[in-house]
Amino acid sequence: MKEPRRAHRWFVAPLLTAALVAGCLAADLPLPPTDRGGFSAGFSLLRPAQEDGPPGLEVLAVWYPTDAVEAAYEYPGRGLAGARAASRVAVNAIPATRGAPYPVVVAAHGLFGSAIGLAYLAEYLARHGYVVAAMDYADTMPPDYTRQVAAQRVGSGEVFTSGLAFLTTAGRWARDLGADPARLLRYLEERRLQPTRELLDYLLGLNDRAGSVLEGLLNTDRVGMMGHSLGGYTTLGLVGGHPGPAWRDERIKVAVLLSAGLLPYRGHVSQVATPVMVMYGENDPPGLGEPEDRYQTYAEVTRPRAVIVVAGAEHLTFSNPRSLNLADCWERDRRLAVIVAYSLAFLDTYLCAVPEARARFEQPTQGVLYHAYQWPGDTEQTWGELPPFVQQRRRPGGR
Repeated sequence: MKEPRRAHRWFVAPLLTAALVAGCLAADLPLPPTDRGGFSAGFSLLRPAQEDGPPGLEVLAVWYPTDAVEAAYEYPGRGLAGARAASRVAVNAIPATRGAPYPVVVAAHGLFGSAIGLAYLAEYLARHGYVVAAMDYADTMPPDYTRQVAAQRVGSGEVFTSGLAFLTTAGRWARDLGADPARLLRYLEERRLQPTRELLDYLLGLNDRAGSVLEGLLNTDRVGMMGHSLGGYTTLGLVGGHPGPAWRDERIKVAVLLSAGLLPYRGHVSQVATPVMVMYGENDPPGLGEPEDRYQTYAEVTRPRAVIVVAGAEHLTFSNPRSLNLADCWERDRRLAVIVAYSLAFLDTYLCAVPEARARFEQPTQGVLYHAYQWPGDTEQTWGELPPFVQQRRRPGGR
């Protein structure tokens, strides 16, 4: 398989203001290694269900490398304030071919989110030689969990009419399913895991489809997945966290878990054989399960594995920022710089075997509160301190 050729021009991003992040670490540490990449970010919104795609895949947001000029753009979305997001992308541009075939990453949004929920990170990866795809998952609400609703939606479907309705419903959802792991597992299977498999079937099929926007551009042997919150649970379930081995999707070679946890996979994640990076915030205890679950996911998966705790970050820090342009938000918020820099470095290391990527990942930087990793054959390396809500249960060392 042809190796992707991707230009990396690593230099320190300007305009990172320490005041944006409480508790930033020593100023003599380097800033997160961010840059604008070797491509522009192309963006297309596909409508698979209107053609021959799965009925549940109404919209498919796709970001990809292009040489076209980016222009101001507001992502489509309905719902609560912040559903629409401003950025700069090249809409429906012709993809670049100089780095093809490109590695592929599926992005899974959090509970009641939408296909554009991780657009800032998807754009960043596209500018660095990745194709990223995301869908609207059909999350449902209590009490019977059959009625679809969302805080934001790109395709059709009901959206919340107020922030209070969203918070009330999300709280009830977490209480119900947090108290019933078996029910949560069934929810994930139906609403998240199976739809993701269908997404992958359709997406990778576009590589061989004459006339598709992605024809011949995908490296189908280099597929990763990243997810925020419930999207992280989705990702973990598909790389071996689910107690049923049949749910493991062998196509997914790397997993990036953003502010996710263990429930309902507790006791089973040791069977995960995929490289996993766990990332969460200093002020980010999980809404499901136990306070230490984010760290325990890292502690219990097999090597290679890594964990990053982002200084000053909360749960929603990992989704699109409401007040910043997505195209350069990581230049203005050090928390986002940490997220994009370490996500790219981990994917570059284990999905694309970029020679210098591992060194980028291993370097602690400003904005990182705790940093640990363990590669095959190596001892665990740690730096910094864990947040108080997991320190008491930390298990040093590892397999």
